[in-house]
Amino acid sequence: MKAMLDTSTFFMVITNDSRLGAAVRDIYLHPDNDIFISMAVLWELAIKTELGKLQLGEPLADFIRHHIRGNDIKIMNIDLPHILALDQIPASITNPFTRLILSQCICENIPLLGANAEYDNCPVTKIW
Repeated sequence: MKAMLDTSTFFMVITNDSRLGAAVRDIYLHPDNDIFISMAVLWELAIKTELGKLQLGEPLADFIRHHIRGNDIKIMNIDLPHILALDQIPASITNPFTRLILSQCICENIPLLGANAEYDNCPVTKIW
């Protein structure tokens, strides 16, 4: 199975947060599954750390190596079909990073691992 982590769920996974949904934990831990994180998340992390809105505790490159590569999470690049699918995302979702993550899930036909109620109005499968 392939699945995409949203930003909040990614942080819950890497910190072993007890609020992480059991279904998400099972999918993440299953060795046959391919877990992805969007390049949009890395872009968001870079912007927020540069603006001082997020402290990672280490440089971004080290954070990626330790927490993404180190946990065998695959990075999904943003391609033209992902951009063109943005018109399938409800206008009520205004966060550009969230919109890109959702459009990637639509294009790749993979579920989104996340609890955000905003996803309920989107043409994606949400798992929590």
